[in-house]
Amino acid sequence: MVNIKKIFISAGESSGDIYGARLAAAFKNNLKDVKLYGMGLSRMAAEGVELVSDVRKHSVMGITEILSSLYANYKNIKKCADMIRGEKIDTLVLIDYAGFNLKLAEAAKLSGIHTAYFIPPKLWAWGAFRMNGLKKNVDKVYSIFSFENDFFNKNGVNSVFLGHPIFDIIKLSGFDYDNFLSCEKAGGDIRDCRKNKIILMPGSRKSEISFLLPAVIESASEINRRYARDIEGLEFILPVAPSTDETLVKKHLKRARFNYRFVYSDIDKYNSFAQARFAIASSGTATLELALFGVPMVVVYKVAALTELVGRFLLKARYIGLPNILARACVAPELIQREVNRENIMYHASKLIPAGHFRNSAVKSLLNTAAILKYKRGSSPTDSVAADIYGGIGGSFESDKTVL
Repeated sequence: MVNIKKIFISAGESSGDIYGARLAAAFKNNLKDVKLYGMGLSRMAAEGVELVSDVRKHSVMGITEILSSLYANYKNIKKCADMIRGEKIDTLVLIDYAGFNLKLAEAAKLSGIHTAYFIPPKLWAWGAFRMNGLKKNVDKVYSIFSFENDFFNKNGVNSVFLGHPIFDIIKLSGFDYDNFLSCEKAGGDIRDCRKNKIILMPGSRKSEISFLLPAVIESASEINRRYARDIEGLEFILPVAPSTDETLVKKHLKRARFNYRFVYSDIDKYNSFAQARFAIASSGTATLELALFGVPMVVVYKVAALTELVGRFLLKARYIGLPNILARACVAPELIQREVNRENIMYHASKLIPAGHFRNSAVKSLLNTAAILKYKRGSSPTDSVAADIYGGIGGSFESDKTVL
């Protein structure tokens, strides 16, 4: 009798859906008998994950937004927990989204289900009060940064670091990152002069769009006014995640005084990054991706007043942008709360868009992010994580097969 392993992947937002889809592909391509369930979006569904719930309905950010969606979250947790018990899931894999996933982990623990956390909550930055729940209800954590792994192990959490999965996502898109890095380091100023894209990434959540996009649009309009004559073919690019409320974005863009283009696929996004002159990006995974492409940027972050008040007591990190946290220095200027306005964004844009010392220094520092994340040609961090998870529930992974 074939022993089919059942795996439930819980991803809480668009970036989690991307990593969840890549993990699902790793399981499917390396395992003969596996059934995948989960909570996610279109990317996970496309990889054969049977979705119990669509995260678009409950992906929120901030204390105010979370309080207003508690009932919806409760229903989704119960729905997922019932599925996990009813289908006798062998292992639960959590991806980010701590508020929801740690509650789901608690429910799984009560049912004796093995639980792994891939891309764990950033307790090293804030939310350390969740540490006990993580240790109690999660069997193994797969850290995505070396310093994060050290932090968890020092706090008694069973954690390993097998590499950052972002490199799998880039390669899976079809973009040749090896060639990009080689050309970027060899091309220098000549290559930089050909870059004419301005990347606008205010986030995919409704709250992020509402708080950040107005200032981003004002700044982009001013960038267009100042630099359209100097930068041939200047173009504004807005990458759109599956969870993005495009109608809301277009409503704000009615005030735009520049021509823009949406990009939807990963390959188009990364091609745009490779040609980018500058970016305005919400704090999060987007800033890490931009850093890997050496794109000078301003990191913006703005939340509701109550969230800000609570955050000031809980936030422990010196920086909020991942490139800065990894570099342990300000390689990308950050604007927080009331600092997010056209004047401040343009102050930094005026230093980072034109050729010169500030721009060259930023590009060099940001490109070093790949080395910090221990980028290795030909390796697949996600395959390694999938193999370890499967081994943890008594499976035998076909390690000689590769996804990429």
